[in-house]
Amino acid sequence: MTNSTTDVDPRFEATTDPTGVRIVDPVESVAFAMGTDRRVEPTPVDTDSFDVPVDAATTVETGAIRFPHHVGVVVRTRDGEQVEDLSSSDERRLSAGRYTLELGTTPVKLYFHVDGPVTIRTHDDNAGFEFGSPRRVRIGTRSYHERPVATVTTTPDPSEVAAVVSRFGTALKTTSPERSWPTLRGYPPLVEVGDETAVPDSLSPPDTGVSITVRPDLSDCFAVAPLAFYLGATVEVGAEPRLRADGREWSLTATGDLSATATDVLQRQLTLDCVVRTAGRFDLELVERNALEPRLPFDLEAMYEADLADRVGAYMDVPHERVADAVPRWKLTVDVVPSADRLAALPHLAAELAAVRCPDAATLDDPRSPRRAENSDPSRTRWLPDGTSAGSASMRSAGATWDESLVYPPPSSSVEHAYLGDGVPVGTSEMSPAAYERKFDREVSDDTGIGVTVVGPGDRAGEDDTVADIYARRGLESFDTTVLADPSTPELRAALASDVDFFHYVGHVDDRGFECVDGFVDARTVDDVGTELFFLNGCTSFAQGRALVDGGATGGIVTVADVFDSVATRVGETLARLLGQGYSLASALRVLGAATTFPAEIYTVVGDGSVAVTANESVTPLGFRLSWDHGLVAVPFCFPTERAPLGTVTVPFAAEDGRHVIASGDGASIETTVDAFVGNLDTEPYPVFLGDELHWSPDLTRADIEAWVETVRDRT
Repeated sequence: MTNSTTDVDPRFEATTDPTGVRIVDPVESVAFAMGTDRRVEPTPVDTDSFDVPVDAATTVETGAIRFPHHVGVVVRTRDGEQVEDLSSSDERRLSAGRYTLELGTTPVKLYFHVDGPVTIRTHDDNAGFEFGSPRRVRIGTRSYHERPVATVTTTPDPSEVAAVVSRFGTALKTTSPERSWPTLRGYPPLVEVGDETAVPDSLSPPDTGVSITVRPDLSDCFAVAPLAFYLGATVEVGAEPRLRADGREWSLTATGDLSATATDVLQRQLTLDCVVRTAGRFDLELVERNALEPRLPFDLEAMYEADLADRVGAYMDVPHERVADAVPRWKLTVDVVPSADRLAALPHLAAELAAVRCPDAATLDDPRSPRRAENSDPSRTRWLPDGTSAGSASMRSAGATWDESLVYPPPSSSVEHAYLGDGVPVGTSEMSPAAYERKFDREVSDDTGIGVTVVGPGDRAGEDDTVADIYARRGLESFDTTVLADPSTPELRAALASDVDFFHYVGHVDDRGFECVDGFVDARTVDDVGTELFFLNGCTSFAQGRALVDGGATGGIVTVADVFDSVATRVGETLARLLGQGYSLASALRVLGAATTFPAEIYTVVGDGSVAVTANESVTPLGFRLSWDHGLVAVPFCFPTERAPLGTVTVPFAAEDGRHVIASGDGASIETTVDAFVGNLDTEPYPVFLGDELHWSPDLTRADIEAWVETVRDRT
């Protein structure tokens, strides 16, 4: 097979100051640079020597390759046998032989074919390969970006929708446990609604031996779409929801409603696949394997070799309670009000492996209403307006009322929570299938910089400057930030229409739109929105944000209530830091929600909440929660991203044993010391919770942590 690099594939560029190679992924707008000990000339080569999928390959001649921050390195022989796993600070010398070095914590997937001897060094803030003398090194790369390869058309009839969902499994690149790696799952075909069903001949259902029966109801089709995709299952309409595999069958409603059961099965299947895949090519030290293997009724090596239907059956024999504590925090829960005009969301729900719920009308009532008051969560309403006067405190509203219909989806423990239905959701994102699909239409650009426009009135210039400064902090050199203070209406219209990556608005918003020095700009009158992502930090900015998504933006953060200036300022500065460190729109709000000092319930996402402004240099955003239990305990937390979805693993850099965890939710607790934790504060900026107070690693000092330790120790 010859090299088939296209304009959307990653490319290799030589750099001279310093010498090295830069890999550019034009679709994801990310670049990754590595140094060499001499000038090199990347030479394109075919990709067939790599036994894993790669998009492009090159060779360079060098005596060393160096990386500007920590990377994990897995070493394999050319036949795929793993011989080393360097996840934390370490050093290995490989003897003569032919090796594949795999990097998994970079913005693009990288593989190196090298001949030994070679010395590999990994440190907290850098890594590298030393060859001793110049030699040819073959480099293969794969973008984390995935896109649908086809579009299918269906009528609203549930039996035909089921037949279309049966085609989702065609996107799977493998039916082995490795499909738990997100880059080996692909993206299901897009769905359109028409007068008759039309499916391309190339999309025949995969022959996995797994099938799902649903009732003739659209809600059932929505509920099982992610499970059907992951299992490569065919879906058919029948009397009762059931799962069939390996000549056996299981009820999908016997222990609860279909949505809850389908999600439980999906979570169990993915988690166990993540464990079983460590018995094959990816022999990692995985925390979840250590926890689950003694409880499992099968041999991991034998299960790795089994076919999909056999594995599904074996996993179904494992009781939920044996797996529950190892299931990662799920990335996305979506509450869907089923209808024909929402069927376009099906492939996106499937690709996200979303937990899909179809709540009835009563569960969407205001938590303070009589029908829900007894089961309401007070924390969800503590920041919402209750009709009382705000007094004379400064608000980010120009004074008009907002009468949108609010809905209150039930709380979710997922990282992201979205709503697909009528009304304005409180405490969740508003999902937009069009925003998801807009990602696939991104134009290829040679410019991988991140353009940010910060807009605000002159009387808040201090906040504008603070926010702009945050986007220019260390590690965010690719951010090109422009501040527009006191804009006129033509200037603001031009800013909204300009081709910018992120639009951060600070100021007054009401029903008339964004307040300018000479009037208002209503986003509903902006014909062509150019900004991709946005944050509208003003009162009840939801309607303006929805209009920006309708006009061409991918997603943004908005408010559903009035917000005081002092609160908005703190939220704006903190969100800027989170977004600048690679958190998605939705995960940034999730971090805010964990701190009691922020009114996260007032803020929500419109459009696609999974999109991030930039990529974290370690791919997966990471933070820590500190607690005291006869010593300092650090619990790492991380969130899936668009570039590192469910199934990705990571190594918390504070861990000294190199253990991997599935990168979603809280990792294993790490017993540490103040000295050890302080030593990690300067590796890269990340959020740190001292109890329920949110701090940032560059701002914390030894004295801060020691003072907090003394306080909590005295309480215990």
